[in-house]
Amino acid sequence: MSVRRGAIKTNKIRMNFKSKEVILTKREYECLLHLSRGKTMKETAQKLQISSRTIESYLASARKKTGFIPRSKLIDTFLENLFF
Repeated sequence: MSVRRGAIKTNKIRMNFKSKEVILTKREYECLLHLSRGKTMKETAQKLQISSRTIESYLASARKKTGFIPRSKLIDTFLENLFF
């Protein structure tokens, strides 16, 4: 997965998961970013000023796009490749 510097300012973020380009929304990216930094769903929801259920929806959407069913695998892969 690779992210261009400054890409968070746009509404869509292009990333590579398993050699497949995936376009995440800004909110999907933000949720993954906070959770990959060890924040809980509740902390992430408070920071982004949305509900925990909305966080779950964003993660479900990101899992569907990337093909990672377990949330932990999605977050691990996101974290491993965040700066590469």
